[in-house]
Amino acid sequence: MSSISESPQTWDVAHSHSGKIRQILLRTFLFILLATLSILAIVPLLWMVSGAIRIPKETYVLKLWPDHPTFYNFRYVFTEVPFSRYMFNSFFVSMTVTILGFGFMGWYILRDARGVSREPEFAGPRLREDGPHKHKKQAKARARKKTHAQKAARKAHRKR
Repeated sequence: MSSISESPQTWDVAHSHSGKIRQILLRTFLFILLATLSILAIVPLLWMVSGAIRIPKETYVLKLWPDHPTFYNFRYVFTEVPFSRYMFNSFFVSMTVTILGFGFMGWYILRDARGVSREPEFAGPRLREDGPHKHKKQAKARARKKTHAQKAARKAHRKR
């Protein structure tokens, strides 16, 4: 049977079959991609754990799992190194940076929010001294004066 004389029903069956094949290929590709990305995410974690349980001689050996695993490194860190002080320093620095960062972002938002910044307790120091949005009012007043002066000059020019 030639392709010209094929019925539309036969074409729909063939078309749906190729759609299923495409769907299977797409799912297979996505599975392989996600599996690869998962392995790339897990391998560094495994490398970190295997490095933590290695003896110093095996530190630079490129094996995923050490020949002689030991927990000596953990004992050394918790007994001979001021680990708690290091953890406190890391916690302090990260919390300070986070609080300052969010504090400044919050202050900026509250300072520039139209409805909130007009309240004196939320206004920044410059706005408390000058009044809220005083600079905008002054700019509008200057623009009005300028337009009035231009209108007066045009009238004077027309009268000549």
